[in-house]
Amino acid sequence: MTRIDLVVPEELEPELVIPPLAVTDGTADPEWVEVPVSDWRLGRRTMLRLPLDRRSARSARRFVRLRPWEPVTRLVFGAASLTFVLADLSPSQNRVALVVAAAALATSFFLYGRGLPRQVPTRNRAGDLRLPGVAEPVALAWMAANPGVTAAE
Repeated sequence: MTRIDLVVPEELEPELVIPPLAVTDGTADPEWVEVPVSDWRLGRRTMLRLPLDRRSARSARRFVRLRPWEPVTRLVFGAASLTFVLADLSPSQNRVALVVAAAALATSFFLYGRGLPRQVPTRNRAGDLRLPGVAEPVALAWMAANPGVTAAE
């Protein structure tokens, strides 16, 4: 399946018409999911509602719901790792620190699962949205419904 990267100019965003085809695989009966636009500057987090296939939608919802817990798992992993490496502990205490670090790492992998699909939009320096790896029929539908949306080079 041919994939195309789409570019949505910033001025078209307010009246963007999104065709009801999953951007992940072109499914005609998609689930609509709020996905983050990769633009985390200064804590600003914008979301865009996109049509996804069922599997990607479930994974994206889980990722968005559990994302706020990521710093906690990293903090626990870091603290336990530093304790294991730097602290002068008995062998049994070292094992506990190692187990806590491993559990925090495993928890982080379990929490996020597959994460977001490849088709998560990013914002370029000009402020335009770039939607990578969209199936060709879906990309053509986006360009037909929104004059000004182009295929990226």
